[in-house]
Amino acid sequence: MNTVLDIKHLTQREKIQAMEELWCDLTQGGSEYPSPDWHIEVLKEREDALEAGKDEFVSLEAAKKLLRDNRP
Repeated sequence: MNTVLDIKHLTQREKIQAMEELWCDLTQGGSEYPSPDWHIEVLKEREDALEAGKDEFVSLEAAKKLLRDNRP
């Protein structure tokens, strides 16, 4: 089946619904989409940085604020 959406003519609500349906479909077959090898390397680096005290967790709101405050 070949489906093409004319995205520019969809309402915001229709676009969000389309994204939700796509995401739901993509997440149904988890084993069909294995993570690339480099994901494990990145996760290990981040875990090491946390353990070494070189990094820390921040809340989602704090992360959003950091991103907004550091915009060019």
